[in-house]
Amino acid sequence: MSKSQTRRRWSAADLRKELDNGKRSPFYFLYGDEDFERDTTCTWLKEALAPTVAPEFNVDVFHGDTFVLEDFLKIYQSYPMMAPHRLVVLRGCEKFSIGTCKELESIVESPADTTLLIAVGGKVDKRRKFFEQLARKGRAVEFRVPYDNQLPQWIQGYASRQALRIDPDAADLLRLYVGSNLRELAGEI
Repeated sequence: MSKSQTRRRWSAADLRKELDNGKRSPFYFLYGDEDFERDTTCTWLKEALAPTVAPEFNVDVFHGDTFVLEDFLKIYQSYPMMAPHRLVVLRGCEKFSIGTCKELESIVESPADTTLLIAVGGKVDKRRKFFEQLARKGRAVEFRVPYDNQLPQWIQGYASRQALRIDPDAADLLRLYVGSNLRELAGEI
């Protein structure tokens, strides 16, 4: 059996369950083509992991298109202010150059004890060592665009999370009229 076959596939629901049980990982890697669920999970994860004490000093967000490695490393390696940990979010990590990914490998090799990292990206090159390490040493969730036959189930699940009930025939009609864009479907629900 190869390494990729033995590695567990995580879902957003698995992350919620693990955090509800009081467990957390130093790294969370959310990636894939489907941006609505990925962004929703990132927002939820950020709220769940943000320190309750002085979050304005202990939560930092970096963006791939304006990423400065030195600034990131200073924040990542610094101690939290009046809190047990700090949270750092890397958005748009698919935009990182090969050199930046190479430089970031060191933080996964020796993670800071007091910093949690959420890396979020669209279509990332999972062959790069940095992304492979994040998946191996943390929790990685891939967000794929659902197939047409999966959409009615997604619609019903999303409606249920919003405390709504939707008839299966209505879910199928919604899929036919709106299409497969989950953000648009969520807006219609």
